Amino acid sequence: MRMLADARRRGLQLAITGAVVAAGVSMPTTAHAAPAGIDRVGYECQATNPVVNATLEGNYQFYVTARTDLPERVEAGQTVPATDTTLTLTLSEPLVTHLYNRMSVRRVKGSSRSDVTLQAVFPGGEVENLSEPVNGLVVPDWVEISPGSEVDIAANGTVDAVAVPDNAPNGLIYVQMPKVFFLDSHMDPPVLGSVAETELRCERQSDAADARVIGTIAIGDGCPESDCPLADEDPGQPGGGGGGGGGEAGTEPDVIDPTVPDPETAISDSDYGWDDGESGGAVSARTTELPATGSGLGAGLGALFAALVAVRVALAVRTRRGARS
Repeated sequence: MRMLADARRRGLQLAITGAVVAAGVSMPTTAHAAPAGIDRVGYECQATNPVVNATLEGNYQFYVTARTDLPERVEAGQTVPATDTTLTLTLSEPLVTHLYNRMSVRRVKGSSRSDVTLQAVFPGGEVENLSEPVNGLVVPDWVEISPGSEVDIAANGTVDAVAVPDNAPNGLIYVQMPKVFFLDSHMDPPVLGSVAETELRCERQSDAADARVIGTIAIGDGCPESDCPLADEDPGQPGGGGGGGGGEAGTEPDVIDPTVPDPETAISDSDYGWDDGESGGAVSARTTELPATGSGLGAGLGALFAALVAVRVALAVRTRRGARS
């Protein structure tokens, strides 16, 4: 009976495993995960509301501390499992004092739209940049502030599973803080008695590894950082979207080169002479030919001056006829 029960248990386990695979669920290759984090990453934040930004009287320092668990290893072509993360936003003492004394704010709360960026590096220098939003970064309860001290505001979020590139069997993933993220801040009492909410755009102050790398994950057997070094950030992935609103991540607009204008045509007053004439009220104008510029500018100026001559002739004829009558 015991052997029969063991056989049934093994059969049930195999059936469950087969169902998971058939459903397309990627099971992690390792259950080992290690704590990872980074402390007090410096960001400068600016309010997108011009009234609030003017009242802030400049950009102020914010710090972000991140804590999460990262798997030690994943396989190429599979996924980095979904994970929980905690982001603690620290308002610097000068900012807290300014909010309290100059803006009459007594408590704050809000939410954040932020990404976690991943950079997969393979031997030989091939790089894949990935980005995934941190979901659920909301602080629903008011946090009291007081002058002369920093204020910590913690929010828990989740990062969905991220597909691992299959460029090569071995490599290294750098899990990083975003270059830009957005805060939707609520203030009480409202600033100037009317502005209770504002969006803040926060940009990381340093691109150094110790200011952006939360931790690393080996792809396959991994590779040393000397063979798979951290690369510069992808300019097409500015980060800080979190999936919506003014903080939506995306590619930066194309750079448009300024148009080089044609050389200006020098025109001297001496090039034009007016002769009112004494007989028959005739008026003549003497012009010189405009130099060719390779564009329609010369023709346009010629037409303009022709129109001015016609107007001058008409006025002169009318004046003389009036004087004769």
